[in-house]
Amino acid sequence: MTFLDAIQKYSKKIAIIDNNKKITYEKLIKKSENLVKKIEKRSLVFILGGNNYETIAYYVGLVRSKSVIVLIDPNLNNLFLINLIKQYKPNYIILPNKKQKLSGYNKISNFLNYSALKKQNNNKINLHKDLAILLTTSGSTGSPKLVRQSYKNYIDNSKNIIQELKIDSTDSVITTLPISYTFGLSIINTYLISGSKIILNEKSILESDFWKLFNKVSPTSFYGVPFTYEILLKLKFRNLNNKNLKIFGQAGGKLNDDIFKKVVNFSLKNNIKFYSMYGQTEATARMSILNHKDAEKKIGSIGKPLKNGKFFIVNKNKKIVNKPFYKGELIFEGKNVCYGYSNNYLDLSHGNLNNFKLFTGDIAFFDKEKFFFIVGRKKRIIKIFGSRINLDEVENIIEKLGYKAICKQEDNILSIKVAKNKFNEKYLINKISELFNLNKSIIKLEKISRLPRNKIKKNF
Repeated sequence: MTFLDAIQKYSKKIAIIDNNKKITYEKLIKKSENLVKKIEKRSLVFILGGNNYETIAYYVGLVRSKSVIVLIDPNLNNLFLINLIKQYKPNYIILPNKKQKLSGYNKISNFLNYSALKKQNNNKINLHKDLAILLTTSGSTGSPKLVRQSYKNYIDNSKNIIQELKIDSTDSVITTLPISYTFGLSIINTYLISGSKIILNEKSILESDFWKLFNKVSPTSFYGVPFTYEILLKLKFRNLNNKNLKIFGQAGGKLNDDIFKKVVNFSLKNNIKFYSMYGQTEATARMSILNHKDAEKKIGSIGKPLKNGKFFIVNKNKKIVNKPFYKGELIFEGKNVCYGYSNNYLDLSHGNLNNFKLFTGDIAFFDKEKFFFIVGRKKRIIKIFGSRINLDEVENIIEKLGYKAICKQEDNILSIKVAKNKFNEKYLINKISELFNLNKSIIKLEKISRLPRNKIKKNF
């Protein structure tokens, strides 16, 4: 059984709206089944997908036919894509027509703006029976380290999110995040499973076309990462003149306390339920939710764990500390914790190595009412606009470009100190932007005479 099997019961209801075209669940399922007829069941399939009908149809068909899917940002640098293909040797690749030339693969079919490619020397990959989806740990760097997620992970996580947010078949949502991003995928899954309506959108909230669509379709739900809410605040929420809107959801990093308060105030005035959530790809998507009823009195909290999930705080010796306000590493236990990582196709046969326990790498504490708060990171992994970035990977790639550098995060800026007397600033910013799929405006370069003797390996 897969987590999308039950969607057929919604039959005549509208599943997705794409470019003003309404597609029912019945039509979506029929199309998805036709699309995967040429794809052998239980294959490893790469999808370079976006928020469009083609991606959703292939995705639904492949999940229901039990192929294992690797969701990839279609804007991923080609060198990184080739490396991923080399490490995982996917049996099939689904991608936009404009990117369909890949060595060793032949086109077998196409649907609208997408094509399906098959490996010329197709190899049988040993896939664990529970394995459903693989997601990258750092979407823009093309690292071969992927998170192995199971059908059970998705069934449990989706069910608990739907129950907590009270999502049902009367709801609708507009896509604001990539499907290759764990939070974006989680939104699509929970609304499909609920029989809700998904308005597919690939425009940024900075574009007027997004707001024209938003106000035309009037969704009941809106989700974003901290940057999304920063933009909404700068716009003074003036575009949100939608009386149907009843859910605001935020995840993908900590929201500034001042912005948090303003979002809560706006929500209360407009009878919107604001849910702040916390999650990681390793936990399928979401681990905790701050209920809208508690948002005003618990500013900045990640709330409490989802049903059947548990949080623990441990000290340096990995011993559980039950004392309020003690700051230690946050540990999560729940059925949505992934089976582990993979670095190549040989790792895809492995079972549940995590045993449903996740060391998050976040430093946190809980208060007397058992609400949890994140205060920092243990490792050099940061989040900017919802994207997780490993600073060590950034520094290593910059070094390959001929520069020595040290990176850190300053608010929503990737700050890079370059140890070189002369360097082409424009070239380096363009290259980093291209390789890591980052907006140039968030990259800050600074020249220093030399790197510290003992380069500090932490997010400071």
